[in-house]
Amino acid sequence: MRAACRPPALPAAPRRAPPLCRALLQPSGAPAGFSAPAAPAFRLAVLGDLHLDARHEDAFAEAKDQLRGLLVDGLLEEPGSVARLVQLGDLGASSAGPGTPELFSQAREYLRGAAGTGDGSGGDATPTTAPPSLVVGNHDLEATSVFDALHPDDDTGAEADAANLAAWRAAFSQNHFWTARLGPALLVGVSTTRWRSNRDSVHEVCVSEEQVAALEATLAAAHASHTPVIVFSHAPPAGCGLRVVQGVHVRNRCAYLNHSDPKTAARFVAAVERHPAVALWFSGHYHLSHNYATSLSVVGRATFVQVGVIGPGSSRDGLRQSRLVTGDQAGFRLWSIDHEAGGALRLDLERGWWDGGPPAVVPVPADDLLDPGADAAWLASSLDCAVAGVEADDDVWPAPGAAAPPTAWHDAGGGCLLAHSGSTVVEYSAALRSPVGFVFDELPPGASLRFLDAAGGVADAAVAAAVEAVAADHSILICRRVRNSDGGFSHAYQGNKWRRARGARE
Repeated sequence: MRAACRPPALPAAPRRAPPLCRALLQPSGAPAGFSAPAAPAFRLAVLGDLHLDARHEDAFAEAKDQLRGLLVDGLLEEPGSVARLVQLGDLGASSAGPGTPELFSQAREYLRGAAGTGDGSGGDATPTTAPPSLVVGNHDLEATSVFDALHPDDDTGAEADAANLAAWRAAFSQNHFWTARLGPALLVGVSTTRWRSNRDSVHEVCVSEEQVAALEATLAAAHASHTPVIVFSHAPPAGCGLRVVQGVHVRNRCAYLNHSDPKTAARFVAAVERHPAVALWFSGHYHLSHNYATSLSVVGRATFVQVGVIGPGSSRDGLRQSRLVTGDQAGFRLWSIDHEAGGALRLDLERGWWDGGPPAVVPVPADDLLDPGADAAWLASSLDCAVAGVEADDDVWPAPGAAAPPTAWHDAGGGCLLAHSGSTVVEYSAALRSPVGFVFDELPPGASLRFLDAAGGVADAAVAAAVEAVAADHSILICRRVRNSDGGFSHAYQGNKWRRARGARE
């Protein structure tokens, strides 16, 4: 582990290009010579899944002091600058009563202390630091012991979800969909609104249609007015290319925003491509650090940013990290905050708001780069795709360096691709550019796939009604999947546990 050190003074944001070059650097539709109005320098701290846990009180207190120092001390170093803290949801560990008003109160005081807007004991606020802003995570709506009792006849869970969400809004004095200005940028937060009423996994991060439409309209307006945008969500959108915990989130179909609804899931990245005002999109949900090659990913002009965790008990790879953005009207710099090293900073990206071409991400230093290895093949953002018409991806599954069995690819029609590698068959959606679910898991060595038509005869994969996993000698049927309503073959390994529990009680 690197030695602890005081965070270095932050250099200025990258300068705007000379006037004669500016016309070449504008987004589509920007007038030649366009220049953003003057805006103050800013600092933005972004925290991933918080999962407050009394067992690690010292680590949380240390991280809070580091964050407050980066924000408040920065304002003292840069008179006239402004600062803000945004947190990406999932506020409490399972032992802390996630989703309860009591937990919300604890999280509110912690975040205010980290942001320098009060230490939870009546301390003075820093005038130029805005109150923290949050988005709702899946665990923030699971207080069944509190809100189910208020709606005993609620068979769908929708009423209890709405009550839980209302308690969140009241606790933090904000809406679950919000916009705010910070320096030259517009900040936009979108939130999940369902837990009990999710179709499959309760942990799917499901953004309501009202929010999706509002986000699309906001991005269109920002593009038209040449306003740079930073978006925040608990889970990332499908197709962004960030590393994902495949054996957990993909397997249980809760990896992406609106994962169980492919049409809606595709709208997020499509909006980013259609309205290239988005500079950064932050998300958490995976409890992974920033030390993978795919912890930052680029789509068009936007950089999608994975945000790690503060708590030792919730890190999947042992690292504790948050993000910091510094900038002004010309551009921004994106940093990793290392909570294990006294809040030390690492530069991950610098860019002018309207620079042309895709962002140039700073590679993770070799000493920091994590190779999941053969024992952690569940760490993957996508599969090595060898199907005609679909671009191959260097981030293979299992990860580079792992003893990977050969992958057999099957084009199941309609953009549905099945990858059979070792004991697992994973479905990949060409439309969403992402692995979207598991078809088979824990297959025995040598198992093969057989595709069938509706009458049970052997069929081409592209038109098959069902797929079977059979033993190596084809004598034993292991498992069978019928094509689902989305046109693929994956299924919900983790059904809605709230409905199961409710059925057991009844």
